[in-house]
Amino acid sequence: MTHTVEYIETGYLYVIYDGELNSAEAETLLHDVAEAVENRRCLRLLGDFRKATLTLSIDMVYGVPNLLMKLFADTGKYMYMLKRALVASEEYVDKYRFFETVSINRSQNVRVFVEMDKAREWLMAD
Repeated sequence: MTHTVEYIETGYLYVIYDGELNSAEAETLLHDVAEAVENRRCLRLLGDFRKATLTLSIDMVYGVPNLLMKLFADTGKYMYMLKRALVASEEYVDKYRFFETVSINRSQNVRVFVEMDKAREWLMAD
């Protein structure tokens, strides 16, 4: 498996992704994250994508926020309730920033970082 989702006792889900992130892998990841959010009743998520090789097309990156909205609505949770900090490698940060913009335009609370400490600090604020 190319990803893990674990609960951190300080109050967030920690997602680590290592490997090629294509559309099939992205869908599996999103389903696993939605399940973990539901099972743990945790609305904060820290995603570590620094070792991911992003091969998603721009169309798929654009569509992910809508897929997330559907997955979470099916569980009774809504994306505006979830706070997500994503840490990306410098190589793919532009695609992740595009994802951030599309997500924010859909009332989702997500930020992209290149430094883990800053991501964790933002995630745990307020």
